[in-house]
Amino acid sequence: MPVSKQILAHCSPDGEVIDLSIMARDIAKRLAAEQALQESEKRYRDLIESQGDGVVLGVRRSAFHFCELGG
Repeated sequence: MPVSKQILAHCSPDGEVIDLSIMARDIAKRLAAEQALQESEKRYRDLIESQGDGVVLGVRRSAFHFCELGG
């Protein structure tokens, strides 16, 4: 299981370490989401870069517009 770890030192007023706390969090879902995003971005980039001519994308009722000119 992939985890994120954080170790905290608890010190006395004179600076001596008297205790340690260790927190571990399961990050499997986050890693899976990052992997899926990277794969999606690669597919999109490969699609756009494989076009010999221009590609225009517009979404109705949205501010999203894309234009890529080949060559």
